[in-house]
Amino acid sequence: MNSNYKIENQKDAVIHFISKFDLEMIDAILDEQYNYNDYGKDELLYNLKVVFRQYAEEDDDYLEVNKNSCDCSLKDECNSAVTFVGNNSRRFLDLIIETKNEQVVDIYECTSMKDDYSLITNRKRIFLDETPF
Repeated sequence: MNSNYKIENQKDAVIHFISKFDLEMIDAILDEQYNYNDYGKDELLYNLKVVFRQYAEEDDDYLEVNKNSCDCSLKDECNSAVTFVGNNSRRFLDLIIETKNEQVVDIYECTSMKDDYSLITNRKRIFLDETPF
């Protein structure tokens, strides 16, 4: 994500702070009332911490952001997909960041992204819920 990235809403902020590995800011802006990926907020934050550690172990300093579409049956949500790619490892995380009335109400994995990223060789996926809470 370039330094001129404009944060215009909560979804943009979540994407920005995931790309910067900033759990404190993600915690501050997500609402406690929602379940994310069928988890409570604390479980989501724990799983993101595990994901961020995996990226850090591979010398990633930040995540590149590619907005995509997920190949799924929920049309609106499928168009809310984002691929995060480690700047060094090139490992990727595919997420859908669902919003209602400009507020993030769910974050979960896309299992089948529609993108051109598949053209990159040796891509390795990181999963949000690989490690149970």
